[in-house]
Amino acid sequence: MNAIDMTGVNMALGNCGIAAGTTTTLTCTTAIPVAIDGKVQTMPTITNVQPAATDYNTGIAPKGIMPGFGTVIVFGTTSANSSTLQYCLGETVPVPLNAAAFTPGPFVDIPEFPEILDGFVPIGYALLRVGTDYTAGTPFVFGTSGTTATGGHTTAATSFTITYQPICTLPNRPQIV
Repeated sequence: MNAIDMTGVNMALGNCGIAAGTTTTLTCTTAIPVAIDGKVQTMPTITNVQPAATDYNTGIAPKGIMPGFGTVIVFGTTSANSSTLQYCLGETVPVPLNAAAFTPGPFVDIPEFPEILDGFVPIGYALLRVGTDYTAGTPFVFGTSGTTATGGHTTAATSFTITYQPICTLPNRPQIV
């Protein structure tokens, strides 16, 4: 490997323990070192923080994921001293009809990771699947609709699944197992 390939790297240097917080928030249970443009800083523990209102890549609020679709969401930081978690939405892909009432079907095609702009340190990602019977055809909007329904599939309002995965760098594709 050429030493120049590691110049200015952005990466998490530990497992932050990213998970759903309460209702629409996220939690990172462990403070970890992160490299931002090669400079090591410490990202603090974050408890029940609301994710940023806009997608880091586009700068606009997401339109949401319609019932019967899913996506991958990459979480990260642009400053280790910030308690705001940024995110980037991946492509939207269809998921089949629900396996059972209010339980989204599995991914048929794995969604692709979004492009990541310079200065963004990925610390984790989530796979989101929205059930075909989700709340009367309205879109699921991450950070507004909820983050905690995994395992709670009892109503149209909880007809989605989010699976979190901490990372230090992006793998070549999201792991759906």
